[in-house]
Amino acid sequence: MAGKPSSKPTTATGSRPTGSATQQSKLEVGLTDASSVRAYLQARINPRVVSSLDARLRLAWPVNSPLGAQDADQFSLCFELAQGQLVWLDEKEPTQATFWFRDAQDVGHLLSGSDSAYADFMERFMAAQLSSDGYLPWAFTLLSLFRGGSSLATPD
Repeated sequence: MAGKPSSKPTTATGSRPTGSATQQSKLEVGLTDASSVRAYLQARINPRVVSSLDARLRLAWPVNSPLGAQDADQFSLCFELAQGQLVWLDEKEPTQATFWFRDAQDVGHLLSGSDSAYADFMERFMAAQLSSDGYLPWAFTLLSLFRGGSSLATPD
């Protein structure tokens, strides 16, 4: 199981991903656990989104089990967006929404900020290969959160 994430506040100073899809894929290689996913996402924080939200969200994916398997072990990352900062929380903290992904590679790809990631995110959501227990507009927030410098519109 993943270790406890630090609860130290993180100032929202991410960098926008650049490069081709091939370069993006190279960045995603090595995403295997909560720690590697957290570091990957940390580098992509969109300061504008963080500064405009108050939310607690969780990203989760199974460990060596298919998505949706009963009682599967899972990695998860919880974070809070408040007062212009993203704070990583203990994985047992309550959240407003949880997003379940197939694996760590899927988290990296779908939240990478690449153009194909948005279409893939929605396609997987509609095919039940990605799910959430929360309010659907949080999905748009999540897509914008790790996008570097630009945001997607969140429907009301």
